[in-house]
Amino acid sequence: MSPLVVAAVVVGIVALALAFVPIVNYGAWLLAVAGVVLGAVALIRRRRPRTLALAGTVISGLAFVLSIVLALVYTAGLLSSVGGGGVAPAPAPTDQAPDATAVESVPATFGQTVTYDDGMQIAVSEPLPFTPSADAAGLEGDLALSFTVTIYNGTEADYELFPFTLVTADGQPGSVVVDEANSMPGVPPVATIAAGQTVTSIEGYSFPAAADASAAVVYQVAPGPEYLPSRFTQ
Repeated sequence: MSPLVVAAVVVGIVALALAFVPIVNYGAWLLAVAGVVLGAVALIRRRRPRTLALAGTVISGLAFVLSIVLALVYTAGLLSSVGGGGVAPAPAPTDQAPDATAVESVPATFGQTVTYDDGMQIAVSEPLPFTPSADAAGLEGDLALSFTVTIYNGTEADYELFPFTLVTADGQPGSVVVDEANSMPGVPPVATIAAGQTVTSIEGYSFPAAADASAAVVYQVAPGPEYLPSRFTQ
């Protein structure tokens, strides 16, 4: 595998993770630009299948957009709090999920569905161990878990997905696994979800410091920056 391809994927994943860290995301776009450049060079030079090179470029591009968008969101939130602005209302969970009033994330358990007050819904399955293929990228440890994420657009308008995810095992952040053989492209399956449409994807993560599948896993995800993240636990 070309070192450029590996570098593009790793840089893109790191930039994507840093995009969600306040303050740090003000500079994460620089790393994302580097990932895009590495991916573009790999695409130009490689004559074999370019799936991973393309994935690295896409992940870096997504990281670039998210780092800028989330930096603006965090800045607006900070200015709002300093100026005495109100806090955005928490989404209304379904009868399956616990009350999310006055919290920074919506608490839920794996397998439950969280419904936001505009009708958007999201659910995450129980984590399942899987065996990465020989071509998998992003592996950092012995524990690899897959999650099935389902998003239903119950709003009245099409929605451009900007999902951001943070997954941990025993408090250690996971690394996104790109593994086409296990149906894990590392990016959302669609860019826009139509009103009334349901999108399901399989996501893989590896954990460098988690020894086995008994680790306490937390999956935090939101459809976009305007939604509070839903925090799924076991």
